Amino acid sequence: MKKIFTVALVSSLISMPAFAADQGLYVSADMQTYSLTNIGTATSPSAGFRIGGGYRFTPNIAAEVGYAKSGNGTAGGQSYNVSAMQVSAVGTYPINGSFDVIGKLGASSNKLEGPAIAGCTTCSKSDLMYGVGAQYKINQNFAVRLQYESIGKVESTATSPASATNFSFGGIYNF
Repeated sequence: MKKIFTVALVSSLISMPAFAADQGLYVSADMQTYSLTNIGTATSPSAGFRIGGGYRFTPNIAAEVGYAKSGNGTAGGQSYNVSAMQVSAVGTYPINGSFDVIGKLGASSNKLEGPAIAGCTTCSKSDLMYGVGAQYKINQNFAVRLQYESIGKVESTATSPASATNFSFGGIYNF
């Protein structure tokens, strides 16, 4: 029995690299620009970043988690920023061997920190997030991507809550 297990384990490890880009773990890093609505005279935050990781179950379906943080915006002469923890399902549709269209649907736990844009120093709100984008595979392990995402409302205390969208450009490394 041990010999059969050993042969099966070695066989699976040898064949695993052939599926590296289609299945398995990946990490991502993106640069983002944010746009906020319903923030009055405040300016939208400057560019930010997102780091994340995911698991590709099939070539077309993955689950991804990420943390995003904006640069500073200003409101009433004071700075503020937006951060988000995200969990999403990612669908990939291949156009050809190198180019894919992607879609995301999930949840985002958002936080607005800074001056009283919405009457609080730290406001938070969980909301639906969705996104669309495209990615280009440079090789089996590395791809670059461009995305648009709506992370939903970033606070819930105002009559017309502030919500955020972003554009991002970054890379994915497949293990």
